Amino acid sequence: MYPPLCNISAVKFWTAYGAPDMPTAYPIPTPTHFDPPDSELMQRLQSIPALQLGEPLHFLCRDLKQRRHAANVICHAREVLPPRHSVFSFGNELSVVSPELSFLEMGAVYPVERLSQYGTMLCGKYGIKTATQDASSVKSTRFDTDLFKRTPVTSRELVESYLASCHSLHGRTIARRAFPYVFDRSRSPMETATVLLLSMPYHYGGRNLPQPQLNIPVAIKQPMQVRNWNGSISALDAFECDLVWHSKRGIVVVEYQGELGHSGESNIHRDARKHNALENSGSKVRALTKEALLDYELFTGFANDLAKLLRCYRKSKLSDIDKRQKALHRLLLGKYLTMRVF
Repeated sequence: MYPPLCNISAVKFWTAYGAPDMPTAYPIPTPTHFDPPDSELMQRLQSIPALQLGEPLHFLCRDLKQRRHAANVICHAREVLPPRHSVFSFGNELSVVSPELSFLEMGAVYPVERLSQYGTMLCGKYGIKTATQDASSVKSTRFDTDLFKRTPVTSRELVESYLASCHSLHGRTIARRAFPYVFDRSRSPMETATVLLLSMPYHYGGRNLPQPQLNIPVAIKQPMQVRNWNGSISALDAFECDLVWHSKRGIVVVEYQGELGHSGESNIHRDARKHNALENSGSKVRALTKEALLDYELFTGFANDLAKLLRCYRKSKLSDIDKRQKALHRLLLGKYLTMRVF
């Protein structure tokens, strides 16, 4: 069997997995032997858009003897065999390491903050298509046009179970440090950045707030009549909310309002009805706009207001806390900061 894609190549595959032009992957027992990558394999991989980025492909090899050095190939030897079902096949003898092993592998590459972001994407309900637009025209690109909805490729529970079964694999130490800041059910990179910026500890540059749940239903006292896509009417007794805290003072909700799905008269009316229904049911609701998220000073004001609402008065003793928080903001939102139109 050919060696599976791994490392950054696996990251690109799982980031774009679920797009119409991506192959379907399914788990197989982890092989005990991999053939070295050859020209036939490289030619087959050219049909996968997510991998056509003009960069070397990364492959997992069984031992040092199978490593092959070439301009477009990087082999990673892992003499300790990963747990069963650590490899996914996507036909024609092509394969990729599992999302869980990919998360662990990147513990040897990414810092904790970046790895938490990657893990939350794997456990989230969105994928990111391969960028094809020329960098010179990036300012005209809408922020979310490269996103698509998908079923999560893994979950916190599966990642936790996988890490518990790996006792000597390289990357496990950082992966275990990042795991507490991996969240299920995120619907976009902006939601992922928001929850990490708010909840990661001070020493990572976060705001050290309690961890919320993402995209869960919040009940309303008075059911609302809503029109369905087919024109029928039904009663709605709960709203799915982006970030939800169950505090001693009640439920606190943060709704991220990006461009897509929150502009236009009908969407603005829908958001207002949702906000009012939640507030009338006792929940405290705060809206976070894209502008406020991308602007560090505006986001700081939003985070401070949210901390007061949650009665979270933890103060940092770090002398460089502002520097750390700015660094995390740039790390998680760097792509979108460079795309801003001034």
